[in-house]
Amino acid sequence: GTYSQSDIGIRFVDARQSTQTPVPFVRNACRRTYQRAIVVPTHSLELIWKNYETFETTTAAAAGSAGGPSSAAAARQFGARVIGEQRPRFQAARMAYRERKRKMEGIDTAALPVPPGKGGPNQQEQVKLWKGFLEYERSNPQRLEAAALTQRVDLAYMQALMCLLHFPEVWYDYARWQAESGKGVEQATLCLVRAVAALPDCLLLHFALADLEEAQGNTAAAKEVYEALVKQLEPPPGVLQQQQQPNGNAEPAAAPQPAGGPIASLPPDQHALVWVQYMRFSRRIESINFARRLFIRARKARCPWQVYVASALMEWRIAQQRDVARKIFEKGLEMHDFATTPEYILEYADFLCNIGDIDNARALFERVLIEEANRKSVLLWERYLAFEFEMGDLQSALRLEKRARETLEDSGGAASSNSARNIQLLLLRYQFLDSWACPPYQKQYLMYMMGKGPAPPGFERQRRGGGTLGGSDSGIADGVKAGADDRLAGRWQDGIDGDGSSAEQGIGGRLPQLLERFYMMLPPSDYLDGPMPDLDIVVDALFGMGLTGMAAARNRE
Repeated sequence: GTYSQSDIGIRFVDARQSTQTPVPFVRNACRRTYQRAIVVPTHSLELIWKNYETFETTTAAAAGSAGGPSSAAAARQFGARVIGEQRPRFQAARMAYRERKRKMEGIDTAALPVPPGKGGPNQQEQVKLWKGFLEYERSNPQRLEAAALTQRVDLAYMQALMCLLHFPEVWYDYARWQAESGKGVEQATLCLVRAVAALPDCLLLHFALADLEEAQGNTAAAKEVYEALVKQLEPPPGVLQQQQQPNGNAEPAAAPQPAGGPIASLPPDQHALVWVQYMRFSRRIESINFARRLFIRARKARCPWQVYVASALMEWRIAQQRDVARKIFEKGLEMHDFATTPEYILEYADFLCNIGDIDNARALFERVLIEEANRKSVLLWERYLAFEFEMGDLQSALRLEKRARETLEDSGGAASSNSARNIQLLLLRYQFLDSWACPPYQKQYLMYMMGKGPAPPGFERQRRGGGTLGGSDSGIADGVKAGADDRLAGRWQDGIDGDGSSAEQGIGGRLPQLLERFYMMLPPSDYLDGPMPDLDIVVDALFGMGLTGMAAARNRE
């Protein structure tokens, strides 16, 4: 930034003063240069200000020596007045320099641009510092004019992106700032063009660029963005034509290989997102017929199952064509491995339930559960049971629950997993949305037991100590004891230096036996569910009870 620049202003003034131009012109040019330099927060600001004061003083003295006493007094007054007028500007620049320097402390401006998570343990802190610096620059601490502020913030973003090149949120913030407060939408578009060139596999920036072009009415440019993406997912034209020709074989043609590119190397769900966003764009700009044509094009490229779902829901919600939507879902079940993809099946079942076709939804579950891969899917059985408990009668739901239990038990699993499965099936009977038929602390434990959430406070510590899920009481007691041993070791280790020596004089290697036994009997602190006593008050109360006198009286008895 400007605070790290060299004394260019000083050298420029020296060059001005060394010219052979007539003195009045040089004097005025130097004054303007100094006044421009003293408002720039550089590390040479103090030196520039001192030189400026010297310049004004010597100029006034020279002017006064050329005239009489009155002229000398007037020249001195003029010089003092000019310096007084410029001093607040210098002081504001000095404060801005100090604040900017403080913001830049700790920032490694020479760090290499690496993707998130690959920059070492300090990368997160560096990102936080850079973002704080950018926020500070956008706040306009120097109260600059619009043009100067734009240059200042633009420079700050370019500095940050030299280290944060692989962080899409920085690029997007840069583009938003350009569109709202910077040089306008055109510069924001150029910023996003640079962003997608720097991060070609980040769909977020591609879509943001397309939306910006669409919002400005440049639909052709937005379409080019989407076309550049889907062409990476489609096979080359010659390969696609060869696969479309009948070969007389009963075997289906192999899935076409995409043309390749940064987008083609992404996971399938990212491929689906490209097609879905392009279909939505086509529906908005042209009509749903263009979205349908794009879906046919995606099918030829063997698109993921999410594209079928998006097209079917578009037909139902936008065009009110539920029969067309059902055909799209059925077509998906016939192709590829969608028939053994639980997520796709559940989307189809949700669609049937939403349109009120309960019988076909039940038939869909029965049809797909014939497949061996689907019979082992806990997700499908859960949703089928939830569907039956909501839409069917109790007897049919209980029969289905028995089928699910027997099928999942046949797939193998320990007794503890069967116990978790039984309580999970019971919960499905009474669950609605996120409401469970148990208090919150039991819900947390049950979610952990079913593998759907973290362990309750202190429970994982017991299991590490020897307790087992669904184990005996003795195992849990051993776990509590082991947890106490861990706490005792951790508490005692706090008083030991790194080399194993005692941190304080007079401390041995163990606590007194009685105190150690008492400490091991205490439950973990996170077991306490209630008001926490003030430790100082408790200790004062114990010291004030006179236990020594009570013990002596007991001994006399």
